[in-house]
Amino acid sequence: MTENYLAAFFSEAHIEYYASLPIEFCNLHQEWFARRHMTFTPKSVLLYLIPYYVSEGKNISAYATSHDYHHYAKILGETLKEGLATLYPEDTFLSLCDASPLDERRAAAKAGLGALGDNGLLINAKYGSYVFIGEILSTLPADAFGCEHIGEVEECLHCGTCQGACPTACLSDSGRPCLSYITQKKGPLTEEEVSLLQSGCMAWGCDVCQTVCPMNCGEGKPTLSPIPFFYQERITHLTEDTLAQLDDDAFSRYAFAWRGRSVIERNLSLLGENPRKH
Repeated sequence: MTENYLAAFFSEAHIEYYASLPIEFCNLHQEWFARRHMTFTPKSVLLYLIPYYVSEGKNISAYATSHDYHHYAKILGETLKEGLATLYPEDTFLSLCDASPLDERRAAAKAGLGALGDNGLLINAKYGSYVFIGEILSTLPADAFGCEHIGEVEECLHCGTCQGACPTACLSDSGRPCLSYITQKKGPLTEEEVSLLQSGCMAWGCDVCQTVCPMNCGEGKPTLSPIPFFYQERITHLTEDTLAQLDDDAFSRYAFAWRGRSVIERNLSLLGENPRKH
């Protein structure tokens, strides 16, 4: 019953990769449950991959060129949770994406959904690392989902390409933060951070370790997402003019909004991304 429901649900959502894993194979942080006042003990996690790649952004990470994936993932996860709760009214389900008590990427790799890259990302065989990981924590045993998988954690090629290409060398124990972190940092940047941001030419995020990864490229480009959400109202190049044209409601729909306008405005100013000045 559950297997048929999941197959139909994920097919309609254009999601191909999902698997369940017993919770004992995950590193679960119990203090997370205490902070959120959660009282149930999960027996399993249902993991699924949300492919998002449509195209690269010019000065913005590919994941942030469309509307904020958190909005999509929340609706999808809550709908899935409600369906499962209808099938199993005596059990408990919790839908999550990003904010999780377990290492989602390692759990997904353990469940056979991809390999762990040296850049810390999960690399799926079809969609590369351009995937978000959604999950359902449940009091159901993993085998109840009909997609239980327990395997060894696959690793990437360890070819060193991502380490050599990283703009801040953060993957090579340089002690510097990731460029993506710098673009999202609130408040003033240090001189070194300003230099790294300008040399990286990114107003938000960084995709270098993904774009150079040989496991990501396939025949030259990542497989495009089949999910319509990621094709709507995309912004691939941020400028001060583009930002000014977004009212507060429109601005809030994008992932780069979570740090506020001032962070983006600072980055754009440092990059000289104002057409009126040229």
